[in-house]
Amino acid sequence: MPGTNFRFAGKPVWGWSGVVYCEVIVVYCEVIEVDAPRSLRYSWRGDEDTDDVTEVTYRLEPTAAGTRFSWAHTGFTGAGGFAMSRLLGSVRRKMLNDGVPAVLAAYHAEQAS
Repeated sequence: MPGTNFRFAGKPVWGWSGVVYCEVIVVYCEVIEVDAPRSLRYSWRGDEDTDDVTEVTYRLEPTAAGTRFSWAHTGFTGAGGFAMSRLLGSVRRKMLNDGVPAVLAAYHAEQAS
């Protein structure tokens, strides 16, 4: 639902602008738009008190072969934004190339049993 707030937490990484609580990085997010089951867009703020806000969008699109999943993380500015976009890009590539296929394989195995 638009307006819903949530947080991501993770281990600190050099260059990450998130807030550190007990050696944990917290990213503050707010849902901007939902078009279930096609898309989700939310804000991404590395610090509650900053005006540096980026946006993340996930999309599912039907294709002849199944479903296309796409994501975009936009709104980075300046040298710090460039560095952060590079860092997050490599993290997301690993998530999409390794993590998502593993989750889908486990899901399909569970459905088959």
